[in-house]
Amino acid sequence: VHESLEENIRDSLVFGDNKDVELEKSFSFEEDGIQFRGRVDMVNNETGRIVDFKTRATWYGFNPPFMKHVDQLMTYMRGLDKNKASLAYVNVKDFETRQWPNGFGAEQYIEFHEERWTHIKDKAKDVRDALNDRLDARDDDDLVVSDFDDVPFPKCGGCDMCEEEGESKKQPSNKYSFDLTIGDIK
Repeated sequence: VHESLEENIRDSLVFGDNKDVELEKSFSFEEDGIQFRGRVDMVNNETGRIVDFKTRATWYGFNPPFMKHVDQLMTYMRGLDKNKASLAYVNVKDFETRQWPNGFGAEQYIEFHEERWTHIKDKAKDVRDALNDRLDARDDDDLVVSDFDDVPFPKCGGCDMCEEEGESKKQPSNKYSFDLTIGDIK
């Protein structure tokens, strides 16, 4: 699906005359003892901007930004040393595309946010430490997570895993949310 998306909407997302664009760009880095790695859908090297595709079946309930997607953008920007990124939400039925921040254009992007990045690293450390503690306390035969109660951190109430477990589809707590609309979106 992503290859078809890249072919069909790439030109509308390449801002500028130079078509110096890399697709499916991989990265890996370590920071504060945590290994991060991933693959970005598109990097425009002329503008220094990252675009990540998110597919949707419908626009029902569409109300970005979704913080997990913002966190991905922050990780991509850190990993590729870029300061601008946006999301392209694409309907897989007709390729209708909606960009976040709203609208298509060279001036619609989110900038790297150091405070959000610190939160992402802290969250990654918490997950790593909780899993290590859990694994250290178990026998090898007991390492398979077969029940949600075996997951060593609380339910967020907004992720796919929680939704599959019958939780409400409410947004996660705003405890760690940041105002990304003031001064960070150009």
